[in-house]
Amino acid sequence: MKITALAVVLTAFSLVTHGSEKNSNNDKHYSITISPFFLLIAGLTEFTIEYNTNDYVGLALVGGIGSRMKELGVQYNRYIKNNFNTGVQVGIETIGLVVEKSNDSSVKKTDKTISVGAYVGYKVIARNGFTFNIQYGQQYVTELRKDEFIISLFNLNVGWSF
Repeated sequence: MKITALAVVLTAFSLVTHGSEKNSNNDKHYSITISPFFLLIAGLTEFTIEYNTNDYVGLALVGGIGSRMKELGVQYNRYIKNNFNTGVQVGIETIGLVVEKSNDSSVKKTDKTISVGAYVGYKVIARNGFTFNIQYGQQYVTELRKDEFIISLFNLNVGWSF
């Protein structure tokens, strides 16, 4: 919970400072990454497309598909140390997840969850465009019409920026 509170406070503070500054030395404006972590653990192919609105802010669309699950969400990334190309980030993520389950009688059941979380991360973009991004925090998860709980948020992505 302390990481979540820290990320929320730093993100809110960052919205007030450095709002529209632009650094002309940054030549990368998009990052497209995939999460090998979710592919290995859950069989979910998750892609993230992040757009550099200015050197200190990135907006991302997150989508994923697996054999029995689909996800769609957004991220707001604020680079508090360095910039979009390489730096420490704080951010907020909202993800919707649909999981289809079937039992022996071939009756399909669908579970839907929505999660909202905050994180701290680090992103590196090499000169050739190779991108590595890691994020860790906490997220509040609600299963629609069911339970609510808090779990760790962990993203490990690799990809390309251009």
